[in-house]
Amino acid sequence: MIELTVTIVTYNTDLDVLQNAINSILGETEDLFIVVADNNSDKGYYSKLIKQLRHNKIKVVRTELNGGYGYGHNYAESYCVHSKYHLIMNADIVVHEGSLNKMLDYMKNNNDIAILFPKVLNPDGSIQFLNKREPTLIDVALRRMIPNFLSKSKIIKRRMAYYEMRDIGYESNYDLPLVSGCFMLFDRNFFKKVQGFDESFFMYFEDFDICKRVSEAGGRISYIYSASITHFWERGSSKNVNLFLSLIRSMVLYFNKWGWRLW
Repeated sequence: MIELTVTIVTYNTDLDVLQNAINSILGETEDLFIVVADNNSDKGYYSKLIKQLRHNKIKVVRTELNGGYGYGHNYAESYCVHSKYHLIMNADIVVHEGSLNKMLDYMKNNNDIAILFPKVLNPDGSIQFLNKREPTLIDVALRRMIPNFLSKSKIIKRRMAYYEMRDIGYESNYDLPLVSGCFMLFDRNFFKKVQGFDESFFMYFEDFDICKRVSEAGGRISYIYSASITHFWERGSSKNVNLFLSLIRSMVLYFNKWGWRLW
């Protein structure tokens, strides 16, 4: 058994961006194995991907269909060797030096943690507020669907600060209900226990859903402030009609599954 397996899902992903993500974890530990699953990108992309990622610690596979984010990670995980920990990672991430080892050490010292989440930074060094309380319809609407000029309202800013746990802050370790799927370090046994992501979610809310199921299974979800990553994040749902419709569909699936709350 190795210490860490990692899955990354691609869909026409910029190869330089992907390579930077992989390089940032390859230097952290020798005891890992990475599976990159391509979600049926454009013709020719898969062959470029194989050429780009020739490495004895990387396996490249193809799903043959674009089944979504959770589907891709589940597919990739099925090709992983046996491991103690399992990392779900976006392709647009750079892990800061030493941070992955801090997370692994923290998991070893807290063996009831099922998911560990780091501090996530924008490219300019500011914090991405991705620690979350349970969402309501109002929270989703305020975060994803209102114009920028309205988001500056004091009432809305106060509500978002609460939803994003800014009242607790991002400079201490604590347990929390929900974290983003951009970088989730799992105890592999818990990932197996909940049978991975619910593939009903094509994109969006699959991360919240797996957090809920992990919590119901008795696992802790924790945040570690001393480990950090940079996330080159683009809000696709605000720029792409199909992704926005996927957001709406996943929101309905999530609230149907876990209960509707307005406020």
